[in-house]
Amino acid sequence: MVELHKLEQAEFDEVKARCSRWEEKTLKVAYALLVTDESVSDVAKTYGITKQHAINIRMRFLEKAKKIRLDKFRAKAAPARKSAVLETYASELEQLRLGGYSYDQLSEYLSDQGVTASPTSIRLFFAKREAE
Repeated sequence: MVELHKLEQAEFDEVKARCSRWEEKTLKVAYALLVTDESVSDVAKTYGITKQHAINIRMRFLEKAKKIRLDKFRAKAAPARKSAVLETYASELEQLRLGGYSYDQLSEYLSDQGVTASPTSIRLFFAKREAE
């Protein structure tokens, strides 16, 4: 997997906004490494920290950036796998199933929630869960 080691200004600012507990110096180190693309050695010297500390700051900031990108994608696109979508409603489906509702009725319930799932896919979802 290729690691991203540079950020655009807008993405940096978005991540920075979620780093309210980070010290200003730490944010400046992250900015120098990720936006202006300065070398780790130069940044470490400039801010009086070790190279390893600078690398750790970069890694922590990139992890936050990655999480934000994933969260944005999850917000705009539902998983393609039916089981992933059904997992969201697992406890509700189990309650209905224990209450005697059929797979057809569970499909109807999901349809009311804006989720398309056939009775067969719901049955297979339950079978897979029971096998685990």
